Amino acid sequence: MKIFILFMCLLAVTYGKDPEGVKILFENLEQCVKELPKCENLKRNPLVSVPAWHCALKRVGVVTKDDEVIKKKGIDYCKAVMMDEHLEYCYRVVTWCIEKEDEKLGSNFEKTSRKLECIILHGVMGMIVKPKEENA
Repeated sequence: MKIFILFMCLLAVTYGKDPEGVKILFENLEQCVKELPKCENLKRNPLVSVPAWHCALKRVGVVTKDDEVIKKKGIDYCKAVMMDEHLEYCYRVVTWCIEKEDEKLGSNFEKTSRKLECIILHGVMGMIVKPKEENA
């Protein structure tokens, strides 16, 4: 799928600590994008799409069926998809965004959406590098 933004293409292709975790993440994101309603204003790049992340993180248990983020699982997920040099930043941002948005009013879905938006805006998702495809 040729939907990833240009800066992702320019990054050196490397793997997170768990190449299988990164592969599963991208498979989930791509599948979620296909399942989401098609809207003109829906971002096409799943790395910056709150609905795509919400769906993908639900599939791996970071977001519950009740739309709550499990903080420990969110922080632990950094290990599965981040390179070592980005882990500390991921931990800090994920923790801060979750705690900051938990203080605000809103439904679980609204809070989770704001948490994901916060994490995206702080560049965490842009630090995840898609693994090379096996037939590429």
